[in-house]
Amino acid sequence: MKNEKNILAQSRAEQSRAEQSRAEQSSRSAISSHKNYNSIDLVKFICSILVVMIHISPFGSFSGIIGYLDYGVRYYLCRLAVPFFFVCSGFFLYKKTAVMNFSFEPTKKYVVRLFRLYIIWTLIYFPLSYIRFYRGKKDAVFVYIKRFIFSGTYVHLWYLNATIFAILLFLNRYILTRKLL
Repeated sequence: MKNEKNILAQSRAEQSRAEQSRAEQSSRSAISSHKNYNSIDLVKFICSILVVMIHISPFGSFSGIIGYLDYGVRYYLCRLAVPFFFVCSGFFLYKKTAVMNFSFEPTKKYVVRLFRLYIIWTLIYFPLSYIRFYRGKKDAVFVYIKRFIFSGTYVHLWYLNATIFAILLFLNRYILTRKLL
């Protein structure tokens, strides 16, 4: 009888150790699956400064060599920032999904989130946008709807709109490719 109790106690202890080991492994894998991309974060920080530099003259509005330097930095170097942000958005969106086992769910959540942001900021900027661009124009509603769909309702909202369109174009291409295969 004692022998059976000892065997039962040892079996329970082994089960407990196995469960604890599995829990530790799953917590380690959860931690390791959240990978930090420090180099990408650094480049994103630098690119955010470059985006600001696009909109200001980093070297002032001088003529001569400094004027050429300002032009070169703003219109060549700084213009690399926005495409980098597009690439990062795509990378972080699709790194979660395998090519052969593609899932629409993360993509759908991302597009819905972007669209909500776009709607919220469109509503916030509507009064300013109306005053600046549309007041007194006959075709204001048509132009506003066209800008809402194609170019962003206010100057800087084009990025959200363009990201949504890029994802939808990718999905369209993906669906067509899958049907052909």
